Amino acid sequence: MLFDTGIEKVEGESSTRQKKRMITSLVWMGHYVIALINRLSDIEMELAKAHEKRKAAETSEAKANVAAVEVQSKVEAAEAEVAHLKKVLEEAKASKAKVAYLASKKERWQEVQAKVAEAEKVEDRAAEARCKVMEAFHASEEFSQEKIDLS
Repeated sequence: MLFDTGIEKVEGESSTRQKKRMITSLVWMGHYVIALINRLSDIEMELAKAHEKRKAAETSEAKANVAAVEVQSKVEAAEAEVAHLKKVLEEAKASKAKVAYLASKKERWQEVQAKVAEAEKVEDRAAEARCKVMEAFHASEEFSQEKIDLS
């Protein structure tokens, strides 16, 4: 039992004394009831606060879940963008290699063109030299002699 009323039927005790004891017991019981009511009120307030905290936590959790979904979609979009950029980078590397290859081909072509132009110049000089040799031969006496002998 929570409290001791102290009420016992005592024989030989005066009724006034028994009434005083009963009143004292009732006062003590009132104190206990008030303490119990206060404690119940405190518990109710704590329970209400706990419910509010739970609702706030549920709301926070729902917001966190929404934020997590948003973050997940952003992560997926970023991963897709990274994959796309990797593909573009690979294409750019391939293009760079192709450009380098074509540049080397162009350089080789230009070298060949320069050699062809040089060969043509040498050929032109050789042709000029042959013409000069022929002119010199035509102007020489031997040509005149050969011409006379053939006639």
